[in-house]
Amino acid sequence: MRALVKLLSPLACRFECHISDESYKIMHEELGSHLCALPPNATSVYQPLDVRVMAPFKCNLRNLWLYEEQLEGDYDEPRYANHLTSG
Repeated sequence: MRALVKLLSPLACRFECHISDESYKIMHEELGSHLCALPPNATSVYQPLDVRVMAPFKCNLRNLWLYEEQLEGDYDEPRYANHLTSG
């Protein structure tokens, strides 16, 4: 059984070039999250964690999107593979 984790506050990376003061204000005041800059030259430390967390998240998100598209989608559209086998 998979353990469920409740995220108490959003997580975000903060680099001056990636986030505006307005975004920082929203994260801090409205979402109750604290942003901090990552130390320079720490990519080798943080990248494996990013890959370990984000890869499964993106995979699950993509699978959920595909599942919802199958439920809601128009199967007559050529983007679905079933148009190749239907007569």
